[in-house]
Amino acid sequence: MIGKDVYDRLKSKIILYRDKIKLCIYSTKIKEIFRTYDLNIAINRLNKLLDKYDYIPRVLQKWMRKKIIPGFERLNIFMRD
Repeated sequence: MIGKDVYDRLKSKIILYRDKIKLCIYSTKIKEIFRTYDLNIAINRLNKLLDKYDYIPRVLQKWMRKKIIPGFERLNIFMRD
């Protein structure tokens, strides 16, 4: 779901190249949180990302606020099983 919002912005000619790179880097970091099978690593990655919250592009901040942080508990439950 994040991919669609990121892809739309990457295709945009209005957004600067360096902002596109930043968007790619942070979206990859978000995806890495959910690609791990170790709960402690996932929590550590999320905490590192939250430490840099102000530097994350706004579209990803919105995703983190509304979807990722509230849904992280479901990920934890899935990983425990």
